[in-house]
Amino acid sequence: MQRISRLSKILVIVFLALLISLSQPIPVSAGFNAWSSIGPEGGWIYALAIDPTTPSTLYAGAYGGGVFKSTNGGATWSAVNTGLSNKEVWALAIDPINTNTIYVATYGGVFKSANGGAT
Repeated sequence: MQRISRLSKILVIVFLALLISLSQPIPVSAGFNAWSSIGPEGGWIYALAIDPTTPSTLYAGAYGGGVFKSTNGGATWSAVNTGLSNKEVWALAIDPINTNTIYVATYGGVFKSANGGAT
């Protein structure tokens, strides 16, 4: 009986030591596999469309900011709002046959650009 009791104490001590060692905080490197903002700035982004023939061309629809276009995979953005009377964008679509045709849904109606958002 004495032997089982001693073995029990050893197992409890080993278990507690293991539990304590596992409860220590593990250092984390910030920035590793982390999200980072690439823009665009100008409102809440409600819609994102990717050109099916040129995946580096992106369109982002911002509530209150209008439409933004990137031709380099999101590295830089420019506003393409000429002729867009309502900038409260909540949906975007690219015509899969003619990718220069962009449709923008706003609270003021649906708008169409036949030249990649230029007008």
